[in-house]
Amino acid sequence: MGTSEFKRLAGEILRARKNGWTTLSKDVIRLQARKALESGAITQEEYDRLIEMLDEVNAPPPPGSANVSKNKQGY
Repeated sequence: MGTSEFKRLAGEILRARKNGWTTLSKDVIRLQARKALESGAITQEEYDRLIEMLDEVNAPPPPGSANVSKNKQGY
């Protein structure tokens, strides 16, 4: 795993999770992932992982993401 398109979509998911999910943001990312799969930009395995990430509705942001934003603020 790890094509550039997969990494981009995973980043979109992490940003949306950090900023707060909306039904629209999930649907848009899901459609982008489906299109990437159909065009061959990502594999079925990568697609499945992205959908799994989308389904983790109540999951907190990944470890370290809070530290990154604190560092940007100069703490």
